[in-house]
Amino acid sequence: MKQKPGWLTRILTMICGIAAMGLLLTAPVTLKINNLHGMIKSVVTKEIKASDDANAKAAWSLIKTTGADDLLLKQVPRKFSYQASYWSAYELSNQSEQIEDQANQYLISSLTKTGMSRRDAKKLLALLPKSQITEFEDQINSYLHKYQAYFLIAAAAMIISLLLLLLGHGLGIWLLGILDAVLVAILVILTSNLEPVLQTDLYRGIQLTVSSTAYISLLVSLLGILIWHFGKKRVRKHD
Repeated sequence: MKQKPGWLTRILTMICGIAAMGLLLTAPVTLKINNLHGMIKSVVTKEIKASDDANAKAAWSLIKTTGADDLLLKQVPRKFSYQASYWSAYELSNQSEQIEDQANQYLISSLTKTGMSRRDAKKLLALLPKSQITEFEDQINSYLHKYQAYFLIAAAAMIISLLLLLLGHGLGIWLLGILDAVLVAILVILTSNLEPVLQTDLYRGIQLTVSSTAYISLLVSLLGILIWHFGKKRVRKHD
């Protein structure tokens, strides 16, 4: 009968597997913008000019006339940095409905600070092209729901791999290693492909970088594979 590695090997390998997955799921991709004010004005102006909605153009004209755009931007830092990871994206997918409400409340609050009444601020927001906003929100919600499904599938694969290790099957650490490598590759590929698109469609000053934590997770996975491999060899020598 084929001997399985001892409990010490199994536990050490599981620790490596859990650590690798923890590092990977929390490894951030950082988005940096050095001139956020310039990007906001550029994007909004481009979208309004391309729109056929007269109400949207009237709303933007009113915002610029009242000086609300500059006052709004004063509350926004000139440099912007945002970090997202597999785990934070999953948390975000569970809060998609709250995000819209928070964004609307922030805009209304910001407009009232320009001297505009809350009632007029709501009217001003009502002038924006709702059909385009709704379509964009539907697309985002669709992506978030798909992401939830993919994340849960990956989580299930991780749990199965750990159970296999607990039962003494080396296939578990190989599955974790492959899953780790695939998820890191997805991060790198998406980042390298998305950055030039964002720079072309939104703003040239956008930068995307993958944290070194993602690559460290690969090393931890490899350590787990080595521990399992030498643990099996030690069992064979004792046979």
